[in-house]
Formats: sequence, C-alpha cells, structure tokens
Amino acid sequence: MLTLTPTFPITLPSDVTNGITPRRWLDQCNPELSALITKTLGSQAWLKDLPLLKGLLKHTEDAAFRKQWSAIKQRNKERLAELIKTELGIKIPTHAAFDVQIKCVRARRSSPRPKLY
Repeated sequence: MLTLTPTFPITLPSDVTNGITPRRWLDQCNPELSALITKTLGSQAWLKDLPLLKGLLKHTEDAAFRKQWSAIKQRNKERLAELIKTELGIKIPTHAAFDVQIKCVRARRSSPRPKLY
C-alpha cells in the first residue's frame, strides 16, 4: 500500500462567493417576499445573517402566514407568465409549479441559480 502525504496545506471548498449572497438575491429579486419575511421575523437582521431565516419555521403552521406566502408566489408566477407571453408569445398556466434556472454570466465564470416558484 502506498501512502501519499501532501507537502502543502489542503484547503476544502467553502461556500464563499464573490457574487451576490442568497439573502441579497432574495431581497432584490423578490421584494414582496422579502418584506413578508422581515415583517414575520420582526427585523431586517436576516439580510445580514442568513441562518436567521430558520425563525420562519415556527410560522409554517400559521394559516395567515401561509396564505400571504402563497399569494406572493402566485403574483410572481403571474408576472413571469405575463413576461413570457409578452416576450415570447407563449401562454403558460400559472397554477403549475415553475422551475426557473437563472444563469449568471460574468467575464470569468457562470453559475446557475435555481428558483422554484
């Protein structure tokens, strides 16, 4: 058996990006949902500390919260469907689940950012 010992430090990949953070992405691409999250959590602190979103878990059984969340998602689907109809001439049903892949293209790299509506 051959054992290799590296002579250089091993660094593991991390979740650090020089691009947009998930919380900033959510805040900018979905301001209505961001506002609901801020209202529900009681502050905008989650915009600087993503794990604070776990505070939403205690609201998952709250009918009023779920109704607002669903209404925001539906309005976003309707906006997207209207954009697709206007830009591509394709009519899509807004009661279906949407799986949208957004490709962020930059000079040095590109990375897909999936969104489920």
